[in-house]
Amino acid sequence: MCAPNAERNVVGVNLPGTLNIPLDQLFKKENLDRLPKDGKILVVCHSGSRAAGATALLSAIGFTNASYVNGGLIALVTGVTPKSVPMEK
Repeated sequence: MCAPNAERNVVGVNLPGTLNIPLDQLFKKENLDRLPKDGKILVVCHSGSRAAGATALLSAIGFTNASYVNGGLIALVTGVTPKSVPMEK
């Protein structure tokens, strides 16, 4: 979630169950209503900075199930393996 189209298209973040919601649209009621209340939320952006902010704001409004990829898509495409992806709350 959060990665703009240009970022998603570079690495193909289109996994089943993925919600692609740009940051400037994330806190609209209709988009917040789409987020799982009991499932995990992984927030991703290019470098991780927008995702970190979005995760903090989601946590502040009660989404304790949100995490982000530290380093963002850059970290994912520069050799980070699935087992070593640095997750932050």
